[in-house]
Amino acid sequence: MTKAFVFAGNETVGNMVADRLCGAGWQRVGDAGAADAVLTYFTTQTALEDAYFGDNGIVQGARKGTQIIDLSCTTPTFARELNAMACVADLVAVEAPLVVTDVAVPDAFAARENLGCFVGGEEDCVEAAREVLDLLVAHVTDAGGPGSAQLARAAYSLQAAAQLVAAVEADALYHAVRTSSDMGEIAGMRAGAITPAGDALLAAVTDGRFDGTYTVEMLMGELTAALTTADDADLIQPQAEA
Repeated sequence: MTKAFVFAGNETVGNMVADRLCGAGWQRVGDAGAADAVLTYFTTQTALEDAYFGDNGIVQGARKGTQIIDLSCTTPTFARELNAMACVADLVAVEAPLVVTDVAVPDAFAARENLGCFVGGEEDCVEAAREVLDLLVAHVTDAGGPGSAQLARAAYSLQAAAQLVAAVEADALYHAVRTSSDMGEIAGMRAGAITPAGDALLAAVTDGRFDGTYTVEMLMGELTAALTTADDADLIQPQAEA
């Protein structure tokens, strides 16, 4: 029997999900009430909350037993709230925030090997979602119970953003000093980076590639979720805020 899914949210991620699932024999439908699985990815908290809890939202419209897989970066608090509401509605909910390994490739979502996720939720729900997650991404890291995957993703977001910013600033310094002194030109005019992600980003900047499918909107959504998580814990993160 063919399984059906619904996707709501970002079109780029939605296309990736549809390609993977339809390639595995799933059918895309437009109504959460007719789906075996509902997948979501939003870059803003408001859109995410509206999708699940608004009028005719997913929690209200999905039938009992439906898998709910949220690929968005949000807060542990929201993830726990969604899990609680899903349990009341007899839905099988997990949080599985996406991780893009190399954000600088032109189509960051095309290769399964370039994608991973953290996954959190009740143990039986996580187990039920593994079939879908393994189709979507190459690396699935089990973080624990409800809220744990979003906490892990927030920590990852802070470190990943810091590495990218450090690589860009180091390269800017290197380029500025080289071009404003008598040190001479060198091929590429790059300082290099100490992480693969930073080096890939600098290569994209050097080549003038600024139109990839991983966007600034996605990066800012990830950072916003991480900073909101810190704010919920009364913790100030000066580097990420800057």
